[in-house]
Amino acid sequence: MIGLIYRVVTRVLYWVIRPWVSRRDLTAMWRQRMGYVGREGPCDIWLHASSVGEVRVVTILARQLLERRPELDLHVTVMTPAGMKAARGGLADAVSVSFLPIDAVPAVRRAMVVLQPRMLVIAETEIWPVLVREASRCEVPIVLVNGRMSSRAFGRYVRLRSFFGKVLAEYDRLFVKSQEDMARFGQFGVGADRVEVTGDMKFDAPLYECPAERRDEWRRLCGADEGSLVWVAGSTRSGEEAMLLDLWPSLREHCARLILVLVPRHVQRAEEIVRLIEQRGLAYSELGETPASEPLVLAAKMGILNDLYAAGDIAFVGGTLVDIGGHNILEPVWAQTPVLYGPSVGNVTEASSYIQERGYGAMVADATELGRRIRSFCAGHLEFATRSETAEADCATARVVEYILKRTV
Repeated sequence: MIGLIYRVVTRVLYWVIRPWVSRRDLTAMWRQRMGYVGREGPCDIWLHASSVGEVRVVTILARQLLERRPELDLHVTVMTPAGMKAARGGLADAVSVSFLPIDAVPAVRRAMVVLQPRMLVIAETEIWPVLVREASRCEVPIVLVNGRMSSRAFGRYVRLRSFFGKVLAEYDRLFVKSQEDMARFGQFGVGADRVEVTGDMKFDAPLYECPAERRDEWRRLCGADEGSLVWVAGSTRSGEEAMLLDLWPSLREHCARLILVLVPRHVQRAEEIVRLIEQRGLAYSELGETPASEPLVLAAKMGILNDLYAAGDIAFVGGTLVDIGGHNILEPVWAQTPVLYGPSVGNVTEASSYIQERGYGAMVADATELGRRIRSFCAGHLEFATRSETAEADCATARVVEYILKRTV
């Protein structure tokens, strides 16, 4: 009967989503959803991440676990094709990856028999009652990491308080983002002795590695000498370049050692940006294989932004002075460079709070305030903290790793 259901479901889904997923991939996905996880032999730790956001958390966790214990055998499960792609890309060959079995006893039990994990680690608030029950039945410790319970989720779960309370009672440890999350889990009978507030693990990405030699070479190509200050404006969008170019003459007059490197979000907009520069009668250089001859540098190339952030003295991240919602304002932080950004941060609200709380940068209200901040920085009146290896060692993920390793010795 299960085999018949499997064939019917696979065929129906194939015809629904075949424009995006090949039949071979779909068949593999549904075999894994039925509990055939695609690997032989047990693993040490089974880590589950639903989709791309959770995969980022699990990737950071897996890397730190393997740094401490390279011999660990990790298996990661995901729910979505996007999550699968992210897991394979982020973890490469370091772990095995499959789709999570459907939350039914035959499928989960089949996967549990193959994997025989010594611990089950679930990212964020993924509550799968059968998976939890089967892990508990097999005496596998269950750990929730980066746990959160939004007000919306709490409103849904509280209607079935008794049911979810029984599921959460099976967890050995819950690492949650905030005191508010801890209080909401407490409403389901989760005692304070099983919960630890660690903060958000997604901010624990490792520092961006840019050797000093490479950093120095990028600064040289930007035309910087020993006394220069390099301001990298990355991921800029239409409208923002005009604002920055309007600021540029007065900034340059105030700080003769300042270099502005413009890195547009879309390289195909290079001609448009050149027209904006020429309309203002400004001299500029394009980033190339020889040092720039002008302090205004256009870097319309892909794959170089993180290196330029690492080479810079201060950064601005675009999509924030125009109504875009913000691009990755954490990239300069990982490169140990202070960051400024505008008020449009709907896509990166938590990252903005993280940056401001730790002094890694600042939000500016508009282009005028951005100019004031840059002038203050050039004059030495504005200083920021930079993320360090010490902060990384004392991060939320490090505390989770410590607990996991103690339980899996």
